[in-house]
Amino acid sequence: MKEFLRSAAFKIIAGLLVVCFGMMIAAGSSKGFSGVGESLIGFFVKPFQEISTWVGDGVSGFFSELFAGSKLREENEALQQEINELRSQLTEYDNALRENENYKDYLGLAKENPDWKLVAASVVERDPISAYGEFKINKGSLQGIKERDVVITADGMVGVISQVGWTYSTVETLLDPNLNVGCICSRTGDTGLLAGTMLLAADGLTSLSYIDKTSGIQPGDYIITGGSELFPARLVVGRVQKISSEDGGSGLHAVITPVVDIKRVQEVMVITDFYGKAKEESGLQG
Repeated sequence: MKEFLRSAAFKIIAGLLVVCFGMMIAAGSSKGFSGVGESLIGFFVKPFQEISTWVGDGVSGFFSELFAGSKLREENEALQQEINELRSQLTEYDNALRENENYKDYLGLAKENPDWKLVAASVVERDPISAYGEFKINKGSLQGIKERDVVITADGMVGVISQVGWTYSTVETLLDPNLNVGCICSRTGDTGLLAGTMLLAADGLTSLSYIDKTSGIQPGDYIITGGSELFPARLVVGRVQKISSEDGGSGLHAVITPVVDIKRVQEVMVITDFYGKAKEESGLQG
């Protein structure tokens, strides 16, 4: 202890205390004894007050940020819900527009073809593993749809009904090799058989075979149905993309681009009856 009292550190501390005490006496001389007391209290208490204030401000800021963050999350959730509702409304609006356009097309086709019976329908499901764009529509036998009924849009033919439920139907498209349609070139009158291939279906195309080698058919020509007990006449099927000779040189072969984007079509119509349609039906050839 004696060594500490003699040390330089003690002397420094004692010197600082003397200076501080002198400053407090000087302050007290202008304020009296109470001023000295206040200075002493201030000297020892002020650091604790500053610490307390700093801690208090930090706690207050923490809770303020906490509550502000909670409020912001609530506002974001409310905004996200509002956005979702708006998106839903826009989807419903888009669906209504498509259905309205389809209904206009329905009225137009019904007026142009008074012998047709039409059922408007929407695409509700696509087969993800189908190479030929097979899809389901939201109408079935309860609406008078039967197997082999022709499926169209205002632009042209899409395919035929291959399976029917009470409230849904499956559509086999023009890209499918199982669907054969007798067609003609609208410009030249040349005939051929429309049937898809897996290779062409990958690009959304189909083909017209058995065209006479003397045909004047050219790229850009329109291909339409020739008419039969299965298909009404003059349904637009597609346009010729290119012409080539068939194996053996016996005739010509044409690659056809369907007029309907079969893999994206959303609204269709089903021809459930027309003048000359076969009443007893079986198979999908025509």
